[in-house]
Amino acid sequence: MQGDKDKDKDKDKDKDKDKDKDKEKIPFSEIIEYLNEVSGKNYKYQSKATRAVIRARISEGFTVEDLKSVIFKKTSEWKGTENDMYLRPETLFGAKKFEGYLNQSVPLKKKTDQSKPDMADYIQERYEKAKLEDMKNGKK
Repeated sequence: MQGDKDKDKDKDKDKDKDKDKDKEKIPFSEIIEYLNEVSGKNYKYQSKATRAVIRARISEGFTVEDLKSVIFKKTSEWKGTENDMYLRPETLFGAKKFEGYLNQSVPLKKKTDQSKPDMADYIQERYEKAKLEDMKNGKK
């Protein structure tokens, strides 16, 4: 009988942990939709692995804007190159290199044809538009 009570307590603790995770209010979909939009990929925000790396960076004190900044910087640098395949959550938000990615300068690409906008211009425009929208909505 005591064993059943202990099992029930463990179940209650697990439910409380799940509720705490839901209370975090991390905008997983916003982050991954931004990644998909600028990179041309199709990642799912519901993936446990994706959520885990995002949650880990947020728990370290990084912001949604920091995550978007890394997406912007690395997409500007890697889109259309052999490194394009690394435009994925586990690479961009991994513990070992995230802070380095965040602190790197935005790569400047030389345009060969000034009349055609390149991907970096498009990404910069989307990033700035998203930042303005966040400011309007009272987000950081």
